[in-house]
Formats: sequence, C-alpha cells, structure tokens
Amino acid sequence: MPRRIAPPPTKRSSALPAPSILNPRASPSPASSPSPKSSSTAPSRVVSPADVCDVVKQRGQFSFVRGGQIPAINKGTSYRTAIAVAKVALADAWNSPAEKALYFNTADRRPAGRVIKVASIGNHVFYR
Repeated sequence: MPRRIAPPPTKRSSALPAPSILNPRASPSPASSPSPKSSSTAPSRVVSPADVCDVVKQRGQFSFVRGGQIPAINKGTSYRTAIAVAKVALADAWNSPAEKALYFNTADRRPAGRVIKVASIGNHVFYR
C-alpha cells in the first residue's frame, strides 16, 4: 500500500484555538456525520494538524519519532540544510513536479486501488 503524504498545516485565525493531534478540539465534519440510515449515533471527528510539528509527530509519519516525541538534534551541517529546505517548503517557493500528489511509493512497488500517477522523481513514484 502506498504511503500517505501528510497534509500541509492550514493557516488559522488567532481568534480561535487551533485543533491539533495532541490537543483535539475539532468539531464534527458534516461529511463524516452519520446519515439517517446509519446505525452510529456519534459523529466522527475530523482533526487537522495545527502546525508542522504536529504533522511530524503523527503516528507513522516519520520513523525517527518515538512516542510522539522528536529526539535531540545534532545542529551540524545537515541540520542547517534541513532548516533551509523547510523554509523553502513552508514559503511554497518551489515548482513541484508532483503537484497535488497524495501518495508515494518506490518505483518497484505498484499501489493497490485506483490511483493516478502524477510524477516520478528518482526512485519514487507519486500518485493522487
């Protein structure tokens, strides 16, 4: 099964507290509310991450995260490169060859389901 790319954090007004994975204050989504024919009485909750750290700390997103915690960082050259790349990504300052991709996999794996191939970059294939 292809790995799902985490959605980017959404910009929110500072007037309302932002829901997060660590502190969910989400309201029921109309799309996830039960239909009149549904046997469930409690609506599902849709929770969107409040910031990049919440996305990174989500279970299964990054292998280095343990128990929802990011380990101590060695602030060498690799760290500075990662910060520079993150600034470009957060500013949406690049042209993506895999625009609107939701999933990715290695080139030797075929995803299950009905997905549309968006791009190939190196050994990764991106789908939506």
